Amino acid sequence: MGKLRGWPAPDKRRFLAQAEFPGAYYVGDPDEIAQRIVDLHGHMGHMRHFLQMDIGGLPQEHFLESLILLATEVKPRVERLLAGK
Repeated sequence: MGKLRGWPAPDKRRFLAQAEFPGAYYVGDPDEIAQRIVDLHGHMGHMRHFLQMDIGGLPQEHFLESLILLATEVKPRVERLLAGK
């Protein structure tokens, strides 16, 4: 699709620029993801945070593991961090 639209091919440098804070890709352990959500909340005050997770054909087992981590690890951390502010 990118080639059809004239976009440059993906490269590691651009990926890492987005994967590291304050980039748009949320990549990391539950603590890192929770901190990034809370940081963005500090700037925007948003009440909902939408994440798109199925990019690049992630195997279902990894997708489900990530979804479970979001629900059981990240969300409670975000709630605790926001409650402490």
